Amino acid sequence: MLGRAHQEVIEQKGRQTDVLRRKQREFRVGIIQQIHEKQEERIQERRAKYQEGVKLEEQAKMRRQRLEEAKIRKLNELRSVLRAHAIQGDVIKPSSSIMFIAEVQNIAQRSVAIRVTLWWQAIFTY
Repeated sequence: MLGRAHQEVIEQKGRQTDVLRRKQREFRVGIIQQIHEKQEERIQERRAKYQEGVKLEEQAKMRRQRLEEAKIRKLNELRSVLRAHAIQGDVIKPSSSIMFIAEVQNIAQRSVAIRVTLWWQAIFTY
């Protein structure tokens, strides 16, 4: 009888040990899974930051391109005004030279206004 009771105690301890090992294994698997999930989240965050950087760089490139186009357009306007005055005659009359200077100043002011406007747009788009 003592042998049978002793055998039951050993079997019960064995079952308890198996249950404990299974719980430890499940806990370990859960921890490893959490680690992998955190790593995946970090990877996704880095990808998102990279994509945002690419997007911001593309926007900056487009702004620079628009500024360059505006500058070229304004320079072409100025050249056309200069040509128009050069074609009118070799001698520039005082009244026409004043108009010419006013026109050049007007073009310059518009050019500055466009640059300032684009600059402010660039600042506030971030």
